[in-house]
Amino acid sequence: RILAKKENSVRNKWTHCASASSKRERRASSHDHSPHSRWWFCGNECFCHPVRRHLEIIVAAVGGTDFISVAAKILRSTATCHTRRCALHHSCFTGLMLVCSAMEFVAQLAIDALRAVASEKPIAIDLGTGSGAIALAVAHASSNTLITATDQSSDALVIAQANAKQLDLESRVRFMQGSWYEALGDNTLFDVILSNPPYIANQDPHLTQGDLRFEPLCALTDNATGLSCLEEIIQGAANHLKPLGLIAVEHGFDQSEAVVDLMKTVGMREIQIHQDLAGHNRVVSAR
Repeated sequence: RILAKKENSVRNKWTHCASASSKRERRASSHDHSPHSRWWFCGNECFCHPVRRHLEIIVAAVGGTDFISVAAKILRSTATCHTRRCALHHSCFTGLMLVCSAMEFVAQLAIDALRAVASEKPIAIDLGTGSGAIALAVAHASSNTLITATDQSSDALVIAQANAKQLDLESRVRFMQGSWYEALGDNTLFDVILSNPPYIANQDPHLTQGDLRFEPLCALTDNATGLSCLEEIIQGAANHLKPLGLIAVEHGFDQSEAVVDLMKTVGMREIQIHQDLAGHNRVVSAR
């Protein structure tokens, strides 16, 4: 409820920041409100430049979680968008997708779990890190945690590493290139496994609608049913998750039952479904 109130407060403040011309553009751009929509922080409205420069003031005014604060800094530091689209959009950076509210739930689940770990140096992994928003938020909140962040895109890792440097978190986040666990090259066991993988089916009509049109397909779809990446991550956790460790994955609005079944199949327990701010089932966690 607290997060929802903050979100609504930010949306209201953001509306007043937007210029009249950008409002007209948004009305003409026909953004949809599909359950796959990843617009974050301002109610399906883009982070155009005249709005984005007010970000620091708004975060300070309404208060921010570790994820919101880190995402705000990433948004400011990554670059200036000259296309009136989000600074983390594919139109600006190849292979990157924008941050969204469901990612905050994944990050917060990790932060809470890591704080409960008895080890002095817990370790976590963010699979498919993209801009590094989740990994860096966790590192920012858990100063004693070593984070490994993987991505198969070298372009994405360049941006993620730049963001880590900007946030002075280079010493606590290790970036590795490769597909999911293959980037590790070993069977390291983690206290927490996190991921926001591609989960939209390749024939889903939403891929050509609304804000999803401006994001890279490789970050949205697995070119199959939408479950293949989630299945690989969940099955691979058997060799990479400590006995009391936590796994949390973001998924599509209609995939929670399938993800729960995948976790049950590999013997996971304490399975929980979490909703995003729009009331959609978007994250599943388990141990």
